[in-house]
Amino acid sequence: MSYKVRFAIALVVIIIVLWFDFRYLSMYPDSFPISENVRRVAHLTLLAVVMLAGGYTWAASPITWVKTLWWYAYAFAFVFLIIVGLAEHYTHIFSYYTLYAFYEFRVFFCSPLPLFILYIFSKRNGPKEVQ
Repeated sequence: MSYKVRFAIALVVIIIVLWFDFRYLSMYPDSFPISENVRRVAHLTLLAVVMLAGGYTWAASPITWVKTLWWYAYAFAFVFLIIVGLAEHYTHIFSYYTLYAFYEFRVFFCSPLPLFILYIFSKRNGPKEVQ
């Protein structure tokens, strides 16, 4: 499968995940009544789906630094959010504004923006075709 088709598939998957996250887990939590712990696990599961969708896209790319950057950035975000979630669950040490900053961090990584940023960087700094 070509790189552009994989990019389009990943983009659609990420947009659907972001919509589902906003609609059912973030913006209208009362319309989908689940416990807070299940909601947190669902957020991490959706982040993992985005990570895999982007990894599927970059697996077809000939530029290795893009693949490496994608996996390391998402692994860092995933582990960081798990640590923050566990710390908040057991100690409640974060203020509302700090938790909101972590929310924005998670939303950034669940959005298609990192995919577009890496796409632009890969097109700008990628290998040139040899004629």
